[in-house]
Amino acid sequence: MNVRFFAVLILLLLHASTMRAGDAPYGIDARVPWATPRVSGSPEPPSPYVTERIFPKIRFDRPVDLVFAPDNKRIFVAQEKSKIYSFKNDPNADHTDLFFDPTAELKSWQNVPKCKGVDTTYALCFHPQFEQNHFCYIEYNLAYTFRARNHPNGSRISRFVVTETDPPRIVPGSETILIEWLSGGHNGCTLHFGPDGYLYASTGDAADPDPPDDLNTGQDISDLLSSVLRIDVDHEANGKPYAIPKDNPFIKTEGARPEVWAFGFRNPWRMNFDSKTGNLWVGDVGWELYENVHCVKSGGNYGWSIMEGPNPVHPDGKRGPGEIIKPQAALSHAEAASITGGIVYRGKKLPELYGCYVFGDWQTSRIWSAKCTGKNDDALEPYREIAQTEHRIVCFTEDSDREPIILDHLGGGMFRLVRNPALGQPSNFPRKLSETGLFSNVKEQTPAPGVLPFAINTPQWLDGATGERWVATPGATKMTWGRGVWGDAKPAWPKDSVIAKTLWLEMKTGDASSKKKIETQLLHFDGLQWRGYSYAWNDEQTDAELVPSGGDDRSLVIADPAAATGTRRQTWHFPSRTQCNTCHSVWSDYALAFNDPQLDRVEKFKSGDGKIVEDNQIRTFRHLGLLLEPLPPEKPKPGDPPPPPPEKMALCDPYNPANDLYERARSYLHVNCSHCHRFGGGGTALIDVRKEMHPKDLKAINEKPVLGDFGIEGGKLICAGDPNRSVLLFRASKMGRGRMPHIGSDLVDEKGMVLLREWIASLPAEKSDDAVAKVRDSQKQDLQALENASVAADARDAAVERLLGCTSGALTLLNDVQSGKLAAPVRQAALAKAFVAKLETARDLFRRFDPREQTANRLGQNFNREKLLAIKGDAARGKKVFFETGATAPSANDAGANNGLCLKCHRLENKGVAFGPDLAQIGKKYNRAQLLENIVEPSKTIAEGFTNYLLRAKDGTVYSGLLVRKTDAEVVLKDQQKEYHIPTSDVQKMAPQLLSAMPEGLLSDLSPQEAADLIEYLSTLK
Repeated sequence: MNVRFFAVLILLLLHASTMRAGDAPYGIDARVPWATPRVSGSPEPPSPYVTERIFPKIRFDRPVDLVFAPDNKRIFVAQEKSKIYSFKNDPNADHTDLFFDPTAELKSWQNVPKCKGVDTTYALCFHPQFEQNHFCYIEYNLAYTFRARNHPNGSRISRFVVTETDPPRIVPGSETILIEWLSGGHNGCTLHFGPDGYLYASTGDAADPDPPDDLNTGQDISDLLSSVLRIDVDHEANGKPYAIPKDNPFIKTEGARPEVWAFGFRNPWRMNFDSKTGNLWVGDVGWELYENVHCVKSGGNYGWSIMEGPNPVHPDGKRGPGEIIKPQAALSHAEAASITGGIVYRGKKLPELYGCYVFGDWQTSRIWSAKCTGKNDDALEPYREIAQTEHRIVCFTEDSDREPIILDHLGGGMFRLVRNPALGQPSNFPRKLSETGLFSNVKEQTPAPGVLPFAINTPQWLDGATGERWVATPGATKMTWGRGVWGDAKPAWPKDSVIAKTLWLEMKTGDASSKKKIETQLLHFDGLQWRGYSYAWNDEQTDAELVPSGGDDRSLVIADPAAATGTRRQTWHFPSRTQCNTCHSVWSDYALAFNDPQLDRVEKFKSGDGKIVEDNQIRTFRHLGLLLEPLPPEKPKPGDPPPPPPEKMALCDPYNPANDLYERARSYLHVNCSHCHRFGGGGTALIDVRKEMHPKDLKAINEKPVLGDFGIEGGKLICAGDPNRSVLLFRASKMGRGRMPHIGSDLVDEKGMVLLREWIASLPAEKSDDAVAKVRDSQKQDLQALENASVAADARDAAVERLLGCTSGALTLLNDVQSGKLAAPVRQAALAKAFVAKLETARDLFRRFDPREQTANRLGQNFNREKLLAIKGDAARGKKVFFETGATAPSANDAGANNGLCLKCHRLENKGVAFGPDLAQIGKKYNRAQLLENIVEPSKTIAEGFTNYLLRAKDGTVYSGLLVRKTDAEVVLKDQQKEYHIPTSDVQKMAPQLLSAMPEGLLSDLSPQEAADLIEYLSTLK
């Protein structure tokens, strides 16, 4: 009887569940159209140029290269999937003619084992004497039945003969394979004949994006990869169908491939010769941080993978010959993501662009120009954006009048630049929140009809602020499936869709009734890209004003019972448009909060008749067309290893201890870190902390830190079982240089750090070496001494000194300070010592407890650079900042003393320390904006010879400093105080640090006026 009862009950419950999923009412049954959308266009001035379609009746399927016939009568276009077509150079041309189908017409691939044809055609060009010899050159990649990459001869350049027919065709059987190299993820490639008559070809590093340069070929000139090649196709030599020009730079270098003309490129995508000067310009696709433009010279070393433009990647890697040449332009991933090399404009229709290098980006669809300068036009002035297009820009070429033609990869059309007819017209973009049409009552934050509120599972840490969120699409428009930038299926939002968030901050810590609206952030989809905007609320709390493009700052006074004076000063930073793009990028799918993992929760919806309906947000929003059903996962390719079991994607509230610890920690890392720390996200470290990643693929647990271990003995990114040796926890717990996150937050999330510490401690620990175990045991003893009231005060003081003497000890002490394990007098005594600790990493962990830190009027970590540069500085006062005062809050550079902000590392007027670069003529080298950039981002460009190294001796002693020399007998490092001579036989480990020895956040302790004065003083040093 009981068994039957429970069986019936289970069936009823299952039926109820099915009914709930299929028949229960939705949270919102039908959408009310949003009738008041006013967020459209841009607040910025219109771009000076737009693009105009040419050959409107011609369209191609994913074209990659466009070339004019030598007589200009025909235009040839190579498609990605191997076929090449031509058409008449006539604006009214209405059809194309097949020029070449490599898979169908070639026989050479049929002799390659497991090859199934031609996979990709990358480039083509014609011989300078084409009218006489009818030679054409094509670079293509073979396709295989197994994983297509890493075939020894998968990339080819071949010569073909072209018929004299109209339309022309490749002569069957005319292929002569000139040169082959390893195929891979990055294959280049561009083909051009130079002014010298030689054939130039670009090649990539044949690698997947991650890990960077895993074949270690970037600096290796014994192969043909990562290079610009130069060969003589008019002669044959040494059994090859080409010869090596006698002035090729490495022709006499032992072990080098003589074809290499320049090297150190990651994936040089499109290069062109300046038709006036003959200079070769290359766009090199970057890795995590920068897209680079180079003016390439014979024998040049362009850095990959020692550097990615100005960013160190493998600074201690083996280098090829020659000094690394910096790029002429480096574009951050906040504005570009896949560069397409352009042309130097030598046309007549746009004379204001004459002599400018015009180039673009495949991913963001932008076009920039930079004036060529220098004695030989081989340098660039700062670049500027000149057009925002809707094209996937894959190629630039010149027509017979030297006018640029832009090839669109996904749209398949051809375009030219024309002046923007909207130039000079005023923008209608809303300057006040009340003008956006999002709210029927802005003050009360009542959304307009059709604007839907939503809630998320995991809020981001935003210096204590909480948020309300809304989503809207114009009218009743819905999302559809579209084609993403990589050709994959992506949700496509309607144009002028908006996702909004208002941030509230308690003016009295712990008192919810004291909350005030601080900022409303908008994500706006303009039809091609998502753009981020901030609105700052007025003091009356009635409306909010659009923040300038460079961002802004507001100083707030917060009543805080935990502060020594009862109040603390907090600087609220409104992000710049560029900072918005840093997180809301193509890599993170822009809309960080509006997705299934965040929305998967039951919420209460108010129906039209006022009734409350509970439903899962995903179910409701899919019903309304604002979310799409996920596509089934792709099947593994033949030969690929099986994927690990998928991780649970739904996020949870990380601050709720009722949730699973693992889920809480992974949710926290996903929301606060994964927009950068993911493939392509821009984080230099290789970790990927997205929630969907299997733990073994995080590249963080028990992994050595790429960017330095900050002196932590046995430090790992996440040291399983040992939070105090986890670099991730250290960087998120500190202030000052190296703090994470470095955008969007200035304050440490103490509850978040408790969570991460607890999770790391729960991970199964690996056995540590004896030296680390000895240090850890010693630190435990010191903590026990502090927690024991019977221990003498001087013994406790000694324990504090020992803990503050190393980074892991300071992190260990921090936990006791935060957790309340220490008696109040012991805690205060420990903090007093921590504020003036000799070790910078120790001081930075405790700065947030310092009363002077809480009341200082200081810039903080994030501030508006344009606003700072607009402050009139006084050089005399700036000299005092440099030599004497330095800060109103405790300096992060000198054990709490406020003397000599810069003299710790630099020498000037016979004062200071000759550790950093000479500043005597720094004002001659850099303008005020560049000086500020070098101070704020010291690791962006580390001068040659100033890479900081960490060295661990076999006895456990750790040294940090610049490398003076390294010989078979000794290693010599120097810091601000002295040189250290360590016998080479005593060195256990030595590693370069990607962070500059010059601290980040150097200006954060200064008031805005002090910082302006310092910049003014430095600018006078000429």
